[in-house]
Amino acid sequence: MINMSERQSLLECMLQEASDIQRVELSHDEVKALLAKTPEFEFDLEKYGEITVKEFFSLILQEMESKKVPVVKETKNDFEAKRSMVFGALPDSTVKVDFDENNVKMGIYITQPKIRGKKIPHEMISSILEECGVTYGIKEAYVKRLSRAPVYNTHFIIAEGIPAVAGEDGKVEFQFNVGQKWMPKVDPVTGIADYKELMHVEQAKENDVLCRITKPTAGKDGIDVFGNVIEGKAGVKARVDAGKDTKVVEDGAETLIVACAEGEILFRNDKVSINKVMVVNDVDGTTGNLNFIGSIYVKGNVHSGFKVKASGNIIVDGVVEDAKLSSSNDIVVRGGIKGSGLSEIEARGEVSALFIEHANVFAKKNIYADYVLNSNIESEQKIKLSGKYGFIIGGKAKAVEILASEVGNSAYNLTKLEVNYPKELVKDITDTKKEWKECKKAVEEQERKVKLKDAEKLEEAKVSLFQTRMAEKRLETKLIQLEGRLAEIKKSATIGIYIEKQLYPNVTILMENRNYHNKELKQKCSVRKIEGKWKIKY
Repeated sequence: MINMSERQSLLECMLQEASDIQRVELSHDEVKALLAKTPEFEFDLEKYGEITVKEFFSLILQEMESKKVPVVKETKNDFEAKRSMVFGALPDSTVKVDFDENNVKMGIYITQPKIRGKKIPHEMISSILEECGVTYGIKEAYVKRLSRAPVYNTHFIIAEGIPAVAGEDGKVEFQFNVGQKWMPKVDPVTGIADYKELMHVEQAKENDVLCRITKPTAGKDGIDVFGNVIEGKAGVKARVDAGKDTKVVEDGAETLIVACAEGEILFRNDKVSINKVMVVNDVDGTTGNLNFIGSIYVKGNVHSGFKVKASGNIIVDGVVEDAKLSSSNDIVVRGGIKGSGLSEIEARGEVSALFIEHANVFAKKNIYADYVLNSNIESEQKIKLSGKYGFIIGGKAKAVEILASEVGNSAYNLTKLEVNYPKELVKDITDTKKEWKECKKAVEEQERKVKLKDAEKLEEAKVSLFQTRMAEKRLETKLIQLEGRLAEIKKSATIGIYIEKQLYPNVTILMENRNYHNKELKQKCSVRKIEGKWKIKY
């Protein structure tokens, strides 16, 4: 008995070698006699009528191939998940066609006829393609083969267009450190943070290249199976613009952002700017109070009784005494803050200092220091004490997240900690939301009145409605900004207190609206919210 593999090899050899008889036509009886020797298959004699020897053997090979190919059974759900159509009806063989999302591919799936059902007509697939309007990328070899010898319950791609190719997005190569933070350097061996080694001001000179921007490329159009053009989307432009004292210079395929002045490089709100820097030795009687649009760099100390205000950063290499510092960005004090209760340090960005003693410090973002002693410090995000000491003793510390090595001391000095989202911000959100809802309700009420007003009072009602709508829009914008700010805080800090070494007695902790007074020495622990409840974890 010749097995299927041997028979297939024999048929292939016959097709290659018997070139002299390939064009001889077979009679119906001859086909029937040949098919009788292939019991593995059920053949339809009609499709083998009046064909040549070559055509006959080709069809036999196709039948064998269809038996060898793993059949992917398609369920009703598989087709319903696609954009599909069905041609024909049971018990006859049916043809299901489907298209992908962009009509780049058309699939075909032929079902086997039921008992007493008919096979698909030879011209059915071509008619379906024409009826569907498919004109491009038709796989004629598949159409011809499946029309003459259908392969059942197998999914084929019968037509395939050219997919569109999206362009590449623009890219930015910054020539400076974008993510600069006033964080101390940490010794990799001891793990001790050195607050004297804070990052220096990143400066630029006139005509320095600050950014190299690669332009986005155009997309490449494609063609769907209906012959329609599929637009290839262009790449997205890089999100960076030239700000104050910088300019854009076109340089072939690249776009450059160049400094127009000497100063500190700032990158905020997708804009690169140059902040002019005022440099002084000390802030004392020789300089007086300082108020500068830009950054201020103090090489020495800021003495008691003086004020320093800047729209950029304030960087002090020495010590800040009982002085007032106010910055629209970050404040860095490498020598530490040493006051007597009158120091006021306020930053809309971060505050970093070697230490904080007897001072009042507020930061919109994070506060970093080696230690804090008898001070009132508040951050709308995180307070992190790390370095040689890493403690908080006395005073009050308030933030969303507080991290320290030790809180309190063996003398049991009263130390207060508070963890909460910024109360003013939360209150603003609540009040604004309430006001916005009231305004929205007023708009709906005025809209109803406009419909009922007579001609004389209609214009007045329309003006009033317009004003209320504008007020509603302003409140909605404000609410989005406030909620965005709260979302940013939640993303940057995990609410709770995390103590690496010891929590001493006489430390009070206010957690949202719950007050806790610690009465015993606790080792490494955390006070945080777990499944909606405040818990102390050891």
